[in-house]
Amino acid sequence: LDGPPGINDPYKAPGAHDRVVEAMEACRRAGKTVWTTTVLHRHGCEGLGHVLDLSRRMGSWASFRPLTEDLADPAVQAFVPDRGAYLAALDRIGAAKRGGARVVNSHRALEFMRRWPDTTPPSRCLAGRASVALDERGVLYPCSLLIGQPGFPDAAEIGVRAAMAQLSDPRCDRCTSFENVDFNGLCQLRPWAILNTLDLVRRR
Repeated sequence: LDGPPGINDPYKAPGAHDRVVEAMEACRRAGKTVWTTTVLHRHGCEGLGHVLDLSRRMGSWASFRPLTEDLADPAVQAFVPDRGAYLAALDRIGAAKRGGARVVNSHRALEFMRRWPDTTPPSRCLAGRASVALDERGVLYPCSLLIGQPGFPDAAEIGVRAAMAQLSDPRCDRCTSFENVDFNGLCQLRPWAILNTLDLVRRR
């Protein structure tokens, strides 16, 4: 959800925003926790206030991530945000979180996002050890970003235990899964990640 209908719908689908809000309301009535994701592209930075306000009114959680598609693609370039506007959006998100807004990202993750488009991982990644990804065919991967690439074991054929034993360390020098900053911090028992997770659980 990247903003109000005028920002969200033109590049998604007519009525997409309202359908998302209807689904959020249905989940709230059913007592379910809602978590939205907003991409901070050119228009997402503009629609940030609406997303934060909707989170406040609905009691939902808002997660944010930068644009991670191929920035050299002409179709993507129209969505690349102005650097100043992007950093201002992160400042606003951080201030909202400090003020009690239901922002999923930790302050450490928001700080990492300021380095965008540099996506060098800020810490050791535990993909393949703390988490794995399984595709619809039964192939096992260290990370969901690697799904579809060759050379990974077929758990449906050899079994999960054997596939886990064959998983190799991806040794990535770049990472566009910004959510993994908090997950890796939690698995490494970093105090900032533990405190952020406890806040998410406490305020569900």
